[in-house]
Amino acid sequence: VALETLTAEEAGTPSLQRRSQDFSPALHISYRPAAGVALRCFAKRHQRRPTLNELYYTETGNVRLFPERCWQINIGAEAGRSWAAGRWQFSGRADAYMEWVDDKIIAVPRGSGGWRWLMMNVGRMLARGCDVSCRLSWPSSPRLPLLTAGGNYGFLRAEDRTDPADNDPHYGTYGGQIAFQPRHAAGVFLGAAWGGVQLHYSFTCVGERFKSSANLPSDRMAPWQTHDVALLADIPFLRGVQFGAECCNLAGRQYAIVPNYPMPGRHFSLTLKASFPFL
Repeated sequence: VALETLTAEEAGTPSLQRRSQDFSPALHISYRPAAGVALRCFAKRHQRRPTLNELYYTETGNVRLFPERCWQINIGAEAGRSWAAGRWQFSGRADAYMEWVDDKIIAVPRGSGGWRWLMMNVGRMLARGCDVSCRLSWPSSPRLPLLTAGGNYGFLRAEDRTDPADNDPHYGTYGGQIAFQPRHAAGVFLGAAWGGVQLHYSFTCVGERFKSSANLPSDRMAPWQTHDVALLADIPFLRGVQFGAECCNLAGRQYAIVPNYPMPGRHFSLTLKASFPFL
């Protein structure tokens, strides 16, 4: 598979009028050695152009952003199995990948307060990682609900490879983890459904991050975790109408994904959803 992308940008300043051409080949291979098992791999080159907001949004936009160009290699596997006439079901997947990225687009704070941000390019990045997930469901019956459980884990080593000379053991950025990219992230979810009522629980955990590629101790951002619970129920006397209630950050933990922007503590939401068939 191959994709050719031609782009022309026009702006008020002649120096910002740009034209580009990008060729993006891709190779995909898949193989099924046994029933319920699939092996796959792919290699591709792709480009992500900066969005309108990243270029021109007031205060944060950077009109001199370059497109993000990437080579990616991925090797993965999927497996699934069922028991008891399909009532017990298990599925899982795992992927390992490498990426070589030029001019990666990131957002970084500017100024000491951290309330003003700027989009910028990181010259070169090497990323290596893996993603693993699984899901298991238990059978349902008139007396028992349908139960589901699962989890996922992701590891990402995203190194700044822009300038090999910037390798000071304390302040150098070469080889450091890219700003705001956690190395570890994981999650667990549980669910139950019975008689038009669904109950869901999820736990999300994200590891430490740094505010710069230098990975200084003063730039460290603490890990964070959240617990979320949601209830969905069909209203018996109103066909196609569903009521929902959700509590996010159940433990009320204080955390921040980026500096100086604390996320909400314990908060609730109520929803009412109606669907109408056309036929």
